[in-house]
Amino acid sequence: MNIAFQVESIFNITNRGTFLALKQLSGESDWHLTDYSTIDGLRVNNFLKIPRTLNNKGLQLKDLYVLQLTDSSDYKKLLEGQTVVLKENGLEDHWVECLRSYEEFEGWDVKPIKYIVRHILNSEYSSRLYPGTSMMRLLVSKPVDGRLNFTETLLIDYNHDKLKQQIRFVYTKDKQEKYSDFCQATEGIDTFEEFMKWRKW
Repeated sequence: MNIAFQVESIFNITNRGTFLALKQLSGESDWHLTDYSTIDGLRVNNFLKIPRTLNNKGLQLKDLYVLQLTDSSDYKKLLEGQTVVLKENGLEDHWVECLRSYEEFEGWDVKPIKYIVRHILNSEYSSRLYPGTSMMRLLVSKPVDGRLNFTETLLIDYNHDKLKQQIRFVYTKDKQEKYSDFCQATEGIDTFEEFMKWRKW
């Protein structure tokens, strides 16, 4: 769900962090923050709803919301009066960027990996998994603090050698290999689904 707000003020509370006072402009009123919520791509947490009373013309004012920026330095990227969009779950944006990066690869055959990324993006997995890339390899994990969890990661790699053309799946946890599988280039999505059933992410 995407909800539009106007930034009314940006302020800092000593030893607490940086906060935004926001006026909702559009969207449903029944929204909540998740671990992956973002305001214009910036991570936020801890919100407070402050109901407003009637103004001097007898009109009900929009409720005011106060949200804390997860990274206080992000306040430099916002301006008072600016219209911003809250995304309850911003993980999908990372999958969009991941797909774009594979589409921009030149000189390498990454189509089998790209098909897997597109499959994830078009499914509910994109709302709970976090992507990363290393060269042409795809890294997938449940996010920790909104980032890739390198202590528990699925690596998906494609060997584009004409004699092999295989996709390799390697799942590691605490630097130990827990799962490994190979499949043909055309079987990547099915093999990914088999892994998801096994790992129950």
